[in-house]
Amino acid sequence: MNYFSSTKNILPKKAVDQFAHLLDIFIEKKKPTETTLPNLQYGVEYDHVKKQLGGIIEKLIGRHDSPVCFLQRSVRPHYVHSDYPNNDNNKEPYCAVLFPLRFNGPCSTVVFKEKSKKKNIEHRDPKTNYQYTDEELKMLSHIDKNTLGRLSDPRTIKWNVGDAIVWERIHLHCSDNFLVNDTTFKDSLVLFTTRKQ
Repeated sequence: MNYFSSTKNILPKKAVDQFAHLLDIFIEKKKPTETTLPNLQYGVEYDHVKKQLGGIIEKLIGRHDSPVCFLQRSVRPHYVHSDYPNNDNNKEPYCAVLFPLRFNGPCSTVVFKEKSKKKNIEHRDPKTNYQYTDEELKMLSHIDKNTLGRLSDPRTIKWNVGDAIVWERIHLHCSDNFLVNDTTFKDSLVLFTTRKQ
């Protein structure tokens, strides 16, 4: 896999609607507050997801386990991070799988060439001297220059309902600054997987 893969129209509309409805129920029970923003994350048992999507996910990444699975509403852009440390079952981190469910304007996930086993990039990490285009700088305008200076070759994956976006959990990634496109929220189903032993 080259940073990420994106598969079009793999999630049936019925599954999209069911997970979006479940997220609505969670949001109704747990309203957003300043302390819970920028993301509302609601854990979902993987067995529940597996019943509906197990064959789809296995087609995407092969045999796997999923110690962390959640529905998410984002109303502010994600900063650069790695999903590698988010691991509850002491197995080797594998892939993150994201299914876009709903959004009210353009939005994307951005995956970088750099890898990290730590959650966040550190300011002592080496600089890359990558020359960002004006479009990339606009898309990443929520990320400070010091951090951008330690990253390179951003790959942008546009969100489409029904698609699946997959990247290795060790890769640093973030959202685009979707607020500049007047997008105010985006909903997704996210799985952090480990290698099946």
